[in-house]
Amino acid sequence: KPALIAEGGALTYAELDDQSSHLARRLLERGLEAGDKVVVQLPNGAEFYVVFWALLKARLKPVFALFSHNSHELESFCGQLQPR
Repeated sequence: KPALIAEGGALTYAELDDQSSHLARRLLERGLEAGDKVVVQLPNGAEFYVVFWALLKARLKPVFALFSHNSHELESFCGQLQPR
């Protein structure tokens, strides 16, 4: 059954689970560790939910930046949060 329907198509629950699990493994393989903060700046679409569930599965802490933030605002945001 569809878990979400986005502009580019739909993802089933199984696809969402598979894609987010794969991304969670890759993030941990790249050196992120449980408890690390990760800044996410994505529009509201299927990718956002794959990333969100991947971060939770990897026990990472998502910190959401507005999609409209520019590079100066992101630099300040990240300077305060110290994400990995």
